[in-house]
Amino acid sequence: MYGVVGDDRMSYSAFDIGWGIMKASRQATMRDYDKNRQRFARNLIEEGVTPRAFDGYAGAGGDPNVLGGWSQGPQERGWDVATLEIDPQGWYKPTFADSLKVSADDILEHFGGEAPHLYCASPPCEGFSIAGAISANWDDWNDEKKAAFNRARRRGDKRFFDDPNVGPTPASDKAKLGRELLLADLQRIADLREVNPDMLAFIENPTGMMRYQPELGAMQVAQPLPYDLSSYDYPDVAGVKRPNLKRGGKQPPMPSITHSSYSGPMSEKLGGMGALMPGVPKGHLPSRKPTDLFGHHGMWEPRPPTKVNVHPKYPLRLLQKPTKKYPKGRKRPKSPGHAGLFHQVAERGAKTGTQGHSEGWTDPVTGKHYPTYWVRSLIPAELSRDVTREAERWIGLDRESSSRKGRR
Repeated sequence: MYGVVGDDRMSYSAFDIGWGIMKASRQATMRDYDKNRQRFARNLIEEGVTPRAFDGYAGAGGDPNVLGGWSQGPQERGWDVATLEIDPQGWYKPTFADSLKVSADDILEHFGGEAPHLYCASPPCEGFSIAGAISANWDDWNDEKKAAFNRARRRGDKRFFDDPNVGPTPASDKAKLGRELLLADLQRIADLREVNPDMLAFIENPTGMMRYQPELGAMQVAQPLPYDLSSYDYPDVAGVKRPNLKRGGKQPPMPSITHSSYSGPMSEKLGGMGALMPGVPKGHLPSRKPTDLFGHHGMWEPRPPTKVNVHPKYPLRLLQKPTKKYPKGRKRPKSPGHAGLFHQVAERGAKTGTQGHSEGWTDPVTGKHYPTYWVRSLIPAELSRDVTREAERWIGLDRESSSRKGRR
């Protein structure tokens, strides 16, 4: 339906490199991929063109006073950045404000006829969230269809996803709008790649039903590498075990990232700055927030995720207390773990972690108030910086800055 899915430029990168990279020589693959895929964009940089980035559904991250958002890295490194916002709120003036009407031609016109080098979008997640009742938002979905979808994704069967019926059917207004916005992004990406075939694109969403949209089934999901291939050393802390990153058969892919790997103690352990995200009080931890990144070209290595479960010292009675979400007799988690060292522990719907910004956040410097929704959806600054450096390597600019270990 959209050029992004059926395009040969995407087809061989989605699995031959994305999944095969775990079994082949990564360095040799990277050299070949760079040589063949970066030539067009590299020539633009050599001609003195300023790198260009598009930040879709920027939210509070589009405000230059907020430390976070997809715009953060490109702005810090002098890129020309255009922002799109579905509901501007009046904090700042985005470049575009009607997400369903903005076309690739509008973006090209803004950039003087040129396409972006980097396209990042975070469509609203409410319709795709698994925090609410999936059955209320999606029809025609069951364990059998889910298993078939995951098997096809794993084996790289792109023809499987040509049939829209392999995915769920939106049943609520939120789900229908979410899917409409996603398809609008895919169309813009496909059209912009007609101008710049080497445009690097990411679509981000907290792990949920977006990963089961047929148009994304054949696209690559950025994945953390197994630790025997990874350039990152998992934190060496007593009692801390590595997450199990292995997936097979009908299992869904691992989340691409957890936000807690890009903010707070885990970030610092992985060579980052360790700064907390806006809205996280001192003395607290960032939320884990497992998140998918779609459309990645296969070379960038996301930071290792934090692990599910809680630190052994966390008072389990707080999680065992019966609630509407977890009826009497059901305990969550089943056993204590270690992740409380690195991210906030929270029952679904609890007033902690991502769900805890019930009053939003007020910037102590500028006095601006950002409502709850905009704080919850903020992209970590360090994630934006990592992706920006990867984009610079991808287009042949400042290649040395993209070393995976010890990024800042």
